[in-house]
This record gives sequence, structure tokens and C-alpha cells, in this order.
Amino acid sequence: MADKPTWKEIDAKRDRSSGGARREEKPAARGSSMRVSKSDVDKLFNSSKLGEMIRKAEGEKKIDNPSENSLAAQVKKCLRIEEPSDFLKEARRILDEHDKVPTDMEFCERALEINHMPTVMRLLERILESLADKRKPYMPRVLRIRCQTLPMKYQDPRVTNLCERIIDKL
Repeated sequence: MADKPTWKEIDAKRDRSSGGARREEKPAARGSSMRVSKSDVDKLFNSSKLGEMIRKAEGEKKIDNPSENSLAAQVKKCLRIEEPSDFLKEARRILDEHDKVPTDMEFCERALEINHMPTVMRLLERILESLADKRKPYMPRVLRIRCQTLPMKYQDPRVTNLCERIIDKL
């Protein structure tokens, strides 16, 4: 049996037979800086302090502007709150301060957990309007489940009607 050429030899022949100018390409350097960086990222994700670091970085870059008190800015700030009870307190404060319910579907869907029927009614009406305008829900399955449980929680025909209409639009 004759010796078969190795893949290395085959590749070398291809390189020589190309006829064109041979390019000298250097492989990307993979030094210790890559490993340190990767280990730092791994530590960051494993330590569960990512949220704290993001908030700290946002605080350092904070620029005061007049639109900071706008409804959209308050909603964005509220959506960054990870703790559900803190989110619901802030969402309730925003909804109580403003007559208009925000159009952000994520905010409205998460805020449905508020234990105040008039506020929930306003949120359901806004969600229904948004769905009628062909806006997509943030989490359709979760919204469907909430709309199935809210009528049992409040036992009000208006809530039941709104929830049924939302489910029909999903």
C-alpha cells in the first residue's frame, strides 16, 4: 500500500499551485488577555451582580434633561426594575400620576399584577386598544393566562368582558 499524503501536504500543494501571489495571513493572537477577559465575563455572569453593575454604569452616565420626567422616561426607568414588588409600586405611582396609560406593551402587561381594580381596568383597556392597532403583545402566552385569571380575581363583569375581548385578539 502506497503512502497517502497527509492533509498538511495536500494543503501545501494547493497553496503552491494557486499561481497568484501568496498571502501571508497571521492567525489572530490568542494571548492571556483573551483568557482574562473571558474569565472576567464568566465571573460577572456567575456572580449575579450584573444588574448592580449596569445600574452603577447608568448612574455614572446619567445626564439630567427636561424629558426625564416624561411618561416614556418614567416607564423606561420602571421597566429596568427587576424586583416584582418594587416594579409594581413604581408602576402604580406612574399610573396614578398620569391620566394617560403608557402604550408600552411590556409595561402594561407586567403592571396587570397591581392589586387595584380601576388601575387594572385602565391597563386592560390600553392593551385592547394596542391590540386593535395591530401591536404585538410582549408575552402573548402570559397575557392570555393573566386574562384568564383576572376575572376570577376581581369577579367583575367589566373585567371579564375586557379579558375575553383581549383573548379574542390574541
